[in-house]
Amino acid sequence: MASLNHRNEATADASRASLAIHRVRFVNWSPSTVTALAVSPSFAGTARGLLAIGRQNGNIELCTWVGPRAAQKSEFDDRAFQSDAAGWAVHTILPGQTNSKIEQLCFVNPPAQDTIQPRKLRLFSISGGSIVTEHFIPLHLAKLGARRDADVDDDDSQNNRPRPGTVSSLFGSRSTSNLDSHYPGETRTLPSLAGAVWSMAPSATGRYLALGCEDGSVRIIDLENDRFEHLASTSGQDRKIVPRFGKAKGKVISLCWGPPVRSSRSSSKRTDSTKKLASSDHNTLSTAVVWDASTGNITTKLAVQKNRTESTIVWSVATLPDGTIVTGDSTGRVTFFDARTRIPIPEATFRAHAASSDVLALCIGPDGKTVYSAGVDQKVAEYTKIDTSNGRGRWIQIASRRLHAHDIRALALDPPYSPLDATQAIANGTHANAAPSRLPVLLSGGVDFNLVLTPASPPSAIVKAQKSSTLASIPSAKAKPNKATLNKVEQEHASINPISSNPLTTFADTTQRRVPFVPTAARGGLLGGGSVAALCPSKGWIVLRREQSIGIWDLGSQSELLSVAQASQAGEPLQQQSPSWAKLLEMEVKVDSNLVCVAISHDGRYLAFSDLFETKLFELKQRRRPDSEPVELEPKKIKSFGKVFGGQERIAPSASALKFSPDSTRLVVCSLTGAYIHVLELPSQANGDSCKLLRSFGHHRRAAAISNAGGAGEQRQIAGRSSKANGDSNGHAQSTPQTDRVERSTTTIIQHAEISHDGAWLSTMSSDLQHHIFSLDSLTYGRTLSSPSSLPSGVVFHPSTSARFSSMLTLVFADNKVEFWDVESGKELTTTPSNVDTTATHKDEQSSRNQRKRANHSRSNSTTTSKKATTAADSRTTLVENLTTLKQSLQLRLSPLRDFAISALWCGDGSGNLANYTLVVYGATWICTARAAAAAAAQQEDAQGDIEMQDSSTLPATGGAGALLEWTIRTTAKYQPLLLVAQLAVEDAAEAAAAGGHLVVVERPYFELAKKLPAAFHRGARYGA
Repeated sequence: MASLNHRNEATADASRASLAIHRVRFVNWSPSTVTALAVSPSFAGTARGLLAIGRQNGNIELCTWVGPRAAQKSEFDDRAFQSDAAGWAVHTILPGQTNSKIEQLCFVNPPAQDTIQPRKLRLFSISGGSIVTEHFIPLHLAKLGARRDADVDDDDSQNNRPRPGTVSSLFGSRSTSNLDSHYPGETRTLPSLAGAVWSMAPSATGRYLALGCEDGSVRIIDLENDRFEHLASTSGQDRKIVPRFGKAKGKVISLCWGPPVRSSRSSSKRTDSTKKLASSDHNTLSTAVVWDASTGNITTKLAVQKNRTESTIVWSVATLPDGTIVTGDSTGRVTFFDARTRIPIPEATFRAHAASSDVLALCIGPDGKTVYSAGVDQKVAEYTKIDTSNGRGRWIQIASRRLHAHDIRALALDPPYSPLDATQAIANGTHANAAPSRLPVLLSGGVDFNLVLTPASPPSAIVKAQKSSTLASIPSAKAKPNKATLNKVEQEHASINPISSNPLTTFADTTQRRVPFVPTAARGGLLGGGSVAALCPSKGWIVLRREQSIGIWDLGSQSELLSVAQASQAGEPLQQQSPSWAKLLEMEVKVDSNLVCVAISHDGRYLAFSDLFETKLFELKQRRRPDSEPVELEPKKIKSFGKVFGGQERIAPSASALKFSPDSTRLVVCSLTGAYIHVLELPSQANGDSCKLLRSFGHHRRAAAISNAGGAGEQRQIAGRSSKANGDSNGHAQSTPQTDRVERSTTTIIQHAEISHDGAWLSTMSSDLQHHIFSLDSLTYGRTLSSPSSLPSGVVFHPSTSARFSSMLTLVFADNKVEFWDVESGKELTTTPSNVDTTATHKDEQSSRNQRKRANHSRSNSTTTSKKATTAADSRTTLVENLTTLKQSLQLRLSPLRDFAISALWCGDGSGNLANYTLVVYGATWICTARAAAAAAAQQEDAQGDIEMQDSSTLPATGGAGALLEWTIRTTAKYQPLLLVAQLAVEDAAEAAAAGGHLVVVERPYFELAKKLPAAFHRGARYGA
């Protein structure tokens, strides 16, 4: 139990200015191990690639880069519009099937028959069985990650047509439209025909996928023209590659292609390598073999060092642009083999890892001259080739760093190494001076759940953000919130190193960043990376979503929680006995995939959940245990729920988001496969104790009206300016021909579904950034809001039921930005940045005083005939000014935080006065509160970055609803990592107003998870040893 106080005095004002926090650590959620990493093939430009993270539970996280937004000229140097939060944020998660896992991932960008249509990125995985799986990526991500320079394809690819009778004909021909017929999570599989698949590797051009199998053979999969089939013997003759390679003695543990070679027919054509390398594990042999891809015969066997008692396993292998072969084995050695003689290069066998520690991963730098290795000893080592007097060069080890607390399973680099680009640079003679288009970032993951980002500039080209003499020009994180503008040095550094504030970006000298292992978004479900925990506010229950189970805990009685909160706020010592929590339900659900979303009604009576195939609704009946006071829950399935949707199978469609109304009488189901929004009435005596389908909306199925407002081809959704559409039961609308929305086949995912606290408004937002508002009172379509610049990580309504705030919607973005919208009017409740003076720190107070004078002057000069209209207009103007000031102050404080914001919530007494509310914004490792404060107290504020919130000495504002407010912003990193931050409902209104709000903070510390992990290879030095 703890409290966040805005005044550390035992007064009534102090009680109102405090937030009681109930810290919860008994929720036994466990993240899944990182088993595979893959970055989409690079293309021209500075855009970061698409990142895929494979987990032990079978989920695949598709992450897009989140960086500084494109600022307007007026806000270019304004710190409130800049953010240090940068990195890969989860955009979409592809749920795994039941009892599935991911062992290896790879992106492939194969050539297509249609040269006009953009190429689409494809993703493949293996899971330790005999099946290779292709995961269908959402269309907009597949096009985003596709390689732009399609001229690298062989000209013969235009003559390849789908052949009748092949496997590709079963899946249909490639459509020329922009419609994607595959729903999220859909896959197609192909057997290897040679036992378990231990490894796979795509060719340089993306035409083929090589599989290393259990029986020692290598099978070739044809990927060209959207095919996914074994390469036929007849087609292999034309392409000078055989479909099956000769068997090696032992299973093929690791696999890679050699560098691509030029075709003899034309100097401009490039084909896949005629050499292929694979490692082999056998009880009596410790070798790696090289195949000739044109004949399938083994040409060379590479001898690796072995122990006396056991053979050596080559766990990882890679090839460099000059043909050098690199292997990492089970002895902890990394060996470089000469490209011509195929023997170890003298002085190029390194023991960077501990003896007998498996080197599980190798990664090549984008320049082709740097290699990174990692293994079970938790170390990442860097090797590079330096120039020598004889012109041959020499490999040396640059650095070795322990970045993880357990085994490292996977490595990846952005931008990734491209064999085609490296071969082209060598042919042009520019490989010596080749420099990456953006700062290389090394990604590593493993058993300790964390993803670590490390800048990795090539050692041959040391990059600094600025000279050492100018390092003092960068303010510290504590001083940044006091400086309203960025200096030139900061702007240059932010553009060079987005990972940390260290000006050095080489792997040996830089600073890494550890990405939190908890979900970093609060979207509707697993598909958007949403939170795994939820709170039933009226009951004080915590609901946890796992892969195939659901857990519910009771925090204790409200009287116990209130007594502890009041004692904590008054500074009294807490009693030895804390509130008695109890486990109410542990429910193993029958699903065919990992759970996608879970929701519980506000009164705790209903529980709904969905996987990739079906949504189910249960009624929770409380039953008191005979041996103790706590109750237990007995779930009972509501069979009428699936029948209301019709269909022959009588099951409810799968959902991407579920939301109960505040009065627990309705359920909103956002279907996964069709992007429909279904509004259902829950069982009651009025409808015969059965569910009833009230309305279905299909507005997210329609192509959004777009506008090139960005100027440079940037398309943004129009906020329905001339649209007068009203949705009917099937989602159709009547509109003018200029804004006609044609219903389409879509795979867009509805990521957000939020209902206002008065139950009047429903806000939904999909992955294609369509933001629709519906009226639940009249069950009609309301309006379409302007699409945001990116998908928000959190969307919340204001908790007040007053007409002034009930329609106010708060959007929280991953880059720590916030927006306030009025869904009833469809307008943003903040002014444009050009109307706010934030050019320097010393102008902040003068700006607020000028705004107050202008507001008072406008009120005094108002000559409208209706006094009521004048008061309403002034009230709205004041609200906009207050929220604008809040947005500026909040973003200024959050700008130096690097971990992404998850969501926000408003805590208050339910009144219509903004000064009585506290805005809480939180990320995985921090919590930020914003509360209105008196102007005099705000001038005495001395914010020094990350401090304890009870150190604040400001007083809450006591002005009316029309008063201009100033805000006190406080941040703390005391609570982390956070699974959930939610407000607990208090039945007694007087107690709720006195307490100021009850926050439930669910933490999941790493030391609790480490107890269940297997023993690590290296545990570090012990005290006294």
